[in-house]
Amino acid sequence: VRRDAWDQLGGFDTRLRLFRDDVDFCWRAQGAGYRVQVVTDAVLYHRELTAHKGRVPDGASARRLDRRNALYVLAVNLPLLTMLRTLAGCVAGTLLGAAYFLLTKQFDQAVDQMSALSGIFLHPVRLWKARHRRARGLRQGYNAVRIFIPRARPLRQVSEHVMHLLSPQVVGG
Repeated sequence: VRRDAWDQLGGFDTRLRLFRDDVDFCWRAQGAGYRVQVVTDAVLYHRELTAHKGRVPDGASARRLDRRNALYVLAVNLPLLTMLRTLAGCVAGTLLGAAYFLLTKQFDQAVDQMSALSGIFLHPVRLWKARHRRARGLRQGYNAVRIFIPRARPLRQVSEHVMHLLSPQVVGG
């Protein structure tokens, strides 16, 4: 990353700890008119991950933090109508996922799902400020990444889990 680009974009969003900060940064870079490339041979040392020795901060689970950050990145980087439609799907997917986890007695995962969702909606001013900081490049950034955003992924995942539970289990022979 060129230093001038890093400074212009303000580096990584400090609200994203450990997960999705790179995705958010690249999305903002794309929106600011920079070209983003994937270099598979590159080696990166994540300062915060190294400081925590690969662990998530106290009081958080990796699933919850990853889910919350994923929702945050979508909420602050998508154009308004697309964001509302996407978050509606994420809310439905999260509620279905939490219900599935409750039914299958995976209570910690159900709590992670609901906590991630509430972590986004309990701070509307924070979301509004983040969206305001990104407003200039929202459309351009979205146009660059829209082909990579899968449609109805949470609902598809839940339905696959349910179908797996309902299908007859074949024991190998």
